[in-house]
Amino acid sequence: MISLPAPPGRRTSAPSAVGASPCTSCASGFALIIALLLLSIVSVLALGLSLVVSMDPMAAANQREGMAAAYIARAGMELAAHELAAAAAWDPLLSGAVTSTHVDGAPGGARTLPSGERIDLAQLTSQLTCGRAAGCSDAQMNASSAARPWGANNPRWQPFIYGTADRLGLGSGTAHYVVAWVGDDGAERDGKPEEDGTAQEGGGSVRVVVQAFGPMRGRQTIQAHVSRRCETVDGVRTCAPGIRVHNWQLAGGSVP
Repeated sequence: MISLPAPPGRRTSAPSAVGASPCTSCASGFALIIALLLLSIVSVLALGLSLVVSMDPMAAANQREGMAAAYIARAGMELAAHELAAAAAWDPLLSGAVTSTHVDGAPGGARTLPSGERIDLAQLTSQLTCGRAAGCSDAQMNASSAARPWGANNPRWQPFIYGTADRLGLGSGTAHYVVAWVGDDGAERDGKPEEDGTAQEGGGSVRVVVQAFGPMRGRQTIQAHVSRRCETVDGVRTCAPGIRVHNWQLAGGSVP
């Protein structure tokens, strides 16, 4: 049998072996993808761990500062209670005519904290009184709200203790500033929040708010009721010695 030569331009190839792999590089490419995925996962875990390690000291420091500010605020409340017990009358305190001797100047204006931060006493007082830092009108102070439901009996907060914790004798070497406000008890029914009412009007009770300001903008707030037994005989009001501090509450921020 005569074999004819292949036409020009055509090549003959040997038949491929049965069962041979069609792509020898597929396995190595798949392994590379797996390796890259594992590397990405490990990198994310390492980054998360580094963030946790770096944030943990900050969280611990914030917790320490919060606890220190809470203790300072509690000491400020005890000082306020002592001052109220020594006051013959509470009306001058409620009207702002008289402050404690534990002050560092006028009851308004900016103060530089030991940490270097600044606060404004007038703005803080307005924020407590009507929820606005820019000052309060009579209508705003008398407005009823969920936080201040007493209307005309809403307290008109007056700062009567304020200064650094060192100056007030509340802690040596602490970087805290303390402010204590006094206000009439909103439950009184006399409509005169700058005066302590009679016993029949629910008088003999005031509210106190103490805030301790610490480093890193930390702040703790304690509020309480302070009461004493008073009676008016023939137009002369006398109060029994001693006071009662009750309804302590750690608020953490500002209160109405």
